[in-house]
Amino acid sequence: DFVDSSVDSLPLCSSAYEAENSGRYSKVVKNLSRFDFTPHIDTLCSKFLEGTRKWVLEQIRAWFNDTSCENRVFIIRGEPGMGKSVIAAVVSHEMAAQLAASHYFQYDNTRYNNTCLFLQSLALQMCGVIPGFKQALTNQVFENFRYDFNEKSAENLFTLLFAHTFSEMSDPGSGIFLIVIDGIHDIESSSQKEFVDLISNHFHKLPNFIRFLITTSSEEKIENLNPLYLEIDEEMNRKDLKIFIKSQLPQSILDRELVVPQLVELSGDLMLNARFLCEIILSQCESEKYVLPKTSEKVFQQYFTMLENKWENITNFSRETFVSLLSVLLVAREPLPIAFLETAVLDKFDVPPCNLNSILLKALSYISSLFIMNEDHICFIHKSVKDWLVHHYNVDSQYGHKILAKVCVEYLDNVKNFRIKTRTLFSTAKVDFALRHCIYHMLQERDKYINFVTTYAVDLYVLYASICVNIDTAIENFDIIINHEEYESLCDQTKENLNQLLQLLLTFQFVLRKRPHSFFQLVINETTHDLSSNASEFLKSFKKFQYFEVVRHGPETIQEYFECSAFPYTSIDVSYQTNNVVLCLKVLSLTDGSWQQGPFSCDGKCFFTNCCFSPDYTMMVTTCVDSSLLVWDLVNAVKVKNIECPSVPNSFSFSASGNFLAAVGTSSILVHDVENDFMIKETVSLQTLRFRDHAKLICTFRSDAWLLETDNSDIYVICSDGSTSRGHPLVNLKELYLPHNSKALTDCNGVSNFGYKTSWITEARKSYVKKEGGNIALDRCTFIPLDDNNALAISNSNEESQSTCLLRVDLSKFKNVKSYISRDSTIIYQHDPNSQKFSILRFLNGEWQFSEKFVKPVIAFAVVLSGVFLVTSSTELEFWNTDCSNCLKSFPQASKINRCETVSKHTIACITECEVNFIDSRNEEVVSTTSLSPNEDVFACSSKYDVVVIELHSWPTVVFLVRNNERVGTFDVYFDMYKAVYSPDARMLVVASVGGDISILDIDNLKYFSWMSSFSLILSDGIHFVNDMYFVYGERIKKRYLLYLCDDCKIVSCFSFKDEPKAISMNPEIQTLVVSFQASRFTEFKIHLPEWKR
Repeated sequence: DFVDSSVDSLPLCSSAYEAENSGRYSKVVKNLSRFDFTPHIDTLCSKFLEGTRKWVLEQIRAWFNDTSCENRVFIIRGEPGMGKSVIAAVVSHEMAAQLAASHYFQYDNTRYNNTCLFLQSLALQMCGVIPGFKQALTNQVFENFRYDFNEKSAENLFTLLFAHTFSEMSDPGSGIFLIVIDGIHDIESSSQKEFVDLISNHFHKLPNFIRFLITTSSEEKIENLNPLYLEIDEEMNRKDLKIFIKSQLPQSILDRELVVPQLVELSGDLMLNARFLCEIILSQCESEKYVLPKTSEKVFQQYFTMLENKWENITNFSRETFVSLLSVLLVAREPLPIAFLETAVLDKFDVPPCNLNSILLKALSYISSLFIMNEDHICFIHKSVKDWLVHHYNVDSQYGHKILAKVCVEYLDNVKNFRIKTRTLFSTAKVDFALRHCIYHMLQERDKYINFVTTYAVDLYVLYASICVNIDTAIENFDIIINHEEYESLCDQTKENLNQLLQLLLTFQFVLRKRPHSFFQLVINETTHDLSSNASEFLKSFKKFQYFEVVRHGPETIQEYFECSAFPYTSIDVSYQTNNVVLCLKVLSLTDGSWQQGPFSCDGKCFFTNCCFSPDYTMMVTTCVDSSLLVWDLVNAVKVKNIECPSVPNSFSFSASGNFLAAVGTSSILVHDVENDFMIKETVSLQTLRFRDHAKLICTFRSDAWLLETDNSDIYVICSDGSTSRGHPLVNLKELYLPHNSKALTDCNGVSNFGYKTSWITEARKSYVKKEGGNIALDRCTFIPLDDNNALAISNSNEESQSTCLLRVDLSKFKNVKSYISRDSTIIYQHDPNSQKFSILRFLNGEWQFSEKFVKPVIAFAVVLSGVFLVTSSTELEFWNTDCSNCLKSFPQASKINRCETVSKHTIACITECEVNFIDSRNEEVVSTTSLSPNEDVFACSSKYDVVVIELHSWPTVVFLVRNNERVGTFDVYFDMYKAVYSPDARMLVVASVGGDISILDIDNLKYFSWMSSFSLILSDGIHFVNDMYFVYGERIKKRYLLYLCDDCKIVSCFSFKDEPKAISMNPEIQTLVVSFQASRFTEFKIHLPEWKR
């Protein structure tokens, strides 16, 4: 997909090459995720007590400093609560200079436990530490910008970010680097093996100067890295526990020397238990005797009983409030915003809202040893605490879901009803949490499902807010809704809306991850009326977003429509006069659509569904009710021959010479010699060809051969001598749609354009015809050319009525016609550069209608406010009024014009081989002339009469700015320059390459200030400015138009098409865009911009 091109504070650069390299790394940062664990590391380090864990740290230092050690990974394995994360944090802090990256898995944060995000974060952290890695990674990521890195498999992502990146590097010679990975056991069991396999199977591929420190409670083994396991030394661990407990208990504590060893024993060798036991002792300082748990398994029970009593006695809140607090934290899938607790736990108390936060924080301070509070979020101090609550404490998880769902809905109502105007407000802790987790908590209550889905899930603004926060969570929430057991109870319209929105999120998640504001435009583009109309109404009422609005469509291409409702026909042919169709020995007039009895008669046993004519139209062959073929004399209208066939032929055709007749049966192809009384000349077995059930002749080939298509879509050449060949060496037959009739392709002249992918049939099959009860697509039709400008399309797609549809198609509509709009938007000019035909359409009675065709051939034209300049076949220039009814002036001096283009609403530039003439329509005079040298070509002309001239056959490409017929500056282009367009005020120049790179040049300084790449081929005239701040960019292959903001080359909107756009024209005065397609079709758009940026 396309690259986010906003380059923050990108300096002016002397070349496109410098602009490109200045912005590449910022794009890497924008496309990959990085986790900052600095606050988490600081919190863990604050719990570390100097003097403890020396035995662990000394072994880690010795292992790391021993460059000859073959153990690539050092693994600390111990029970939960032993203090492994604190050790990892201390090592990260102590070895910061050699710390390449660190990652701390957390049980309550699903993003930290995502494999792809984990790898992305490691890669970005290494950029700032390992010399050379940043540039190598930038090159790798930049080359693969079209991919969504969050969607790649872990193996492929590792290969891209690390294996390929390090393959471009040599050893930086800076010693050994360390990667710290903490808490693999905190990952869900379903994903834990995936991480272990990733580390085992791929991390050994990293260079030897990278080592790993891993902490875990899991028994999973890590292979291929020759791991060094550190098992817990009980004696040393108990010494550390003793040091820690002594540090926590003051000297004045009663029986301190007796209590310390007792607490060490009760701790069960776990640092977390030791911490809780110290809290218990300190809470009993005023007692004459300490009450301690009898066993280590009872530590948590007594600890929570202590906290419960403290909560009730000191805070004056009830035990019910304490349990509510625990239940809410228990079901939260990630650290909970403290503001949620204000509403969830204290909202029912008679407390002024302004005091809620301070009261809650004070209450939490009395039980702070149970929690970790960072940046206004709160969670349990350890996963083991949460696990114990689930199994041993009277906490109602369903009640926790209910409270959180209620609070989340309140915030969603604010989002929905008050239309938060700034995207940054979605990122506030409360709104962020509600948008990501409301569905999860709400759907725990089955009776709330339907109301929630219809009220919130399909609300476009709520979904937009969710996308702004996290597109992955938005997709996950839709999966939960659609897979819920109550899904079938939804109405059909709601289910359809849900599925459309999920499909949109899945298809465009890479776009939405970068540009959430494009969501409403995508809804308009990709969904049905119910959703698209809501999105359109929102955009009209909300003046903040830029978007495309469809205003009018061009006329349809189908001229006439007929239907024969007897039964489907598998083969049809047209009589010599080309105005009658023979069907079942009846004649359909293409003139008035009437049916007539044909001149042929037969006994009642005959039943005809297939027929074909000989090239000289003297004979006709039809099927019969049995497996016979009937030969008819067209001159005398009599049957002359009955050909027995081994099976019913499903297709048959004369050769182009008329000397042979080929008939395809179920197992063979029979070639009959026409001049020898239709005797069988050759038999071709279908078993030698690749097909499953059937094959059919699709047209003749050269004089005495046919093209055969199998149900595998393979094309074979069948020759009259019985020889066969798959495909043809000169053309790719599978990419061509060929005419279905008995004429040789060479007889079709310019109609079929055999050998070119852009044949009229290829384009005609992309169209459709409107019909009452539904449209008829032409993609499965067969075509019979009638003449150079007309063809008959035959469709058997109406399965319900088993009917054959006949459509007369105007072939002229499928030529390479481009549409342009007049400056007052009242007229559309259409031009076919091949035939040099020029047509005019007016908007009458609610639709575009052809007004007239211009008499003279037109080579090129340019539209201005008061009329249109036309370059005639004599290469002379003429100025006509808007409706081309009157020639206002001729310019005989402007001859041999190669092309002309509009540079302002009054001025055009006429380009010849030796000069550029600027002509002003107001005074109808040449106002400026720029001379050209023989080795120069013009790439852009401005409203100030500046000309961008490129020096041919130079590398790097040298481009000159010419003003007043003098070169005033030059700039280099380090790619194949393909298109350049000036802004209306002539202060900026957009330069595009063949491959889709775009650079924006500041004309005053001749310096580049922005750059992007779309990795897609641009249309020949695919760049147009909307105003001085915005331009549109047409991508041919991806079939879409992008709206860019010039300041930072940032994409602000996108409109996709089903068909490939061919050209665009722009009316900057009213910001109207006309997009041309094949078949003379076009669509008119209005581009809406924010009011403050218009």
